[in-house]
Amino acid sequence: MTAVEEILFCSPRDPMAATLVEELSQVLCNLTGDDGRSSFSEADAETPNSAFVVLLQNGAPVACGALRPLQDDCAEIKRMYSRRPGGGLAVLLALERRARELGYREICLSTRKINDRAVSFYRKHGYVIAEPYGKYRESDLSVCFFKRLLPNA
Repeated sequence: MTAVEEILFCSPRDPMAATLVEELSQVLCNLTGDDGRSSFSEADAETPNSAFVVLLQNGAPVACGALRPLQDDCAEIKRMYSRRPGGGLAVLLALERRARELGYREICLSTRKINDRAVSFYRKHGYVIAEPYGKYRESDLSVCFFKRLLPNA
């Protein structure tokens, strides 16, 4: 039977979203010793120039991600997580589409160097290593990525 997938734009406070974000926090804490909560507030994804998405598979939440303003033409991806292979790509593509709709021309993000899975994922999907920005300028633990958004891609 083929899975039915749906992208849901919602608040990160939605119970489905909150469950995924909590799982992500636990995974990050186990991997890096830091749950990442200090780098993201639910309010970051509740402004007119932001988004939070949940991927539903057969009605069950399986992946999530957030988009928040970083600069006028650059958005930042935060809180990407997937319970299953392939879920992250569906969320990433939805966030990139929404970023274009909101007028962003670039996307930035940061992840921990030790998070090999995330580093490989972003590289595979067109993100290149970028100069550290914001609080990541002072971190030897993080790697920052950048992607220029092509119109109507």
